[in-house]
Amino acid sequence: MFTKLFILFTLVFVYVLAAPLTEQQALNILRVTGMSESGVNSFIKLDNQFKQEYPYVAGNKETKDKFMADFAVRAQNVVNSLTPQDQAVYYNYAKIYG
Repeated sequence: MFTKLFILFTLVFVYVLAAPLTEQQALNILRVTGMSESGVNSFIKLDNQFKQEYPYVAGNKETKDKFMADFAVRAQNVVNSLTPQDQAVYYNYAKIYG
């Protein structure tokens, strides 16, 4: 009995780790692991900005590449603006989920 439960648990665990996270799942993980609501809101705002701005540059490779480089800087600025505790939560999340 124990062996069957262990195998089932292991398979579910591997499946969960292999499945890509939705935005809501990622935000929930950040919350559960200790990120403040202010930190989570910073990422929501950044995500919304990306969704609004990216469609305007998606059709042109040069414009898209410049946007992605600029957005990476903007994203790093958001991370740098987080409290030290929120930064620790973010960096731990990034190690696990990439």
